[in-house]
Amino acid sequence: MTVNFAKIGFYVGAGVGLILFVLALLLPVSYLGGVLGSKLEQYIFGNPHGGLVGLSMVVGVLVAGLLFSAGIAFTGWLGGMVVDTLRTPRAMQIGLIEKNMGQSKESLASRAEEQERNFRTSKLSSTEEV
Repeated sequence: MTVNFAKIGFYVGAGVGLILFVLALLLPVSYLGGVLGSKLEQYIFGNPHGGLVGLSMVVGVLVAGLLFSAGIAFTGWLGGMVVDTLRTPRAMQIGLIEKNMGQSKESLASRAEEQERNFRTSKLSSTEEV
């Protein structure tokens, strides 16, 4: 069974991001959203009624929470990808590349030799014409 550290890092990062958001940013973001809603409502209607204030507080909390947790989840995923890359042996990576290409080393070498022969013969034929 292989361990996918990228997936684990993503989930851990998302959880840590949500916890940090709740502990550090929930109250300041809701306050700023309320102030923004109050100013917007004063600008539109003349005096704040409260409906837009509450809506702007909720929208501010949701957007900030989404951005904060997504950013830390991406960082966790990136760290997991680095760990996955470092843990995978180099020979296995080369084998996976060859397997994905559908060709073995021998067929790649023979193809390279054939291209080199074709290049040399075309170069010789072009010099003979001159």
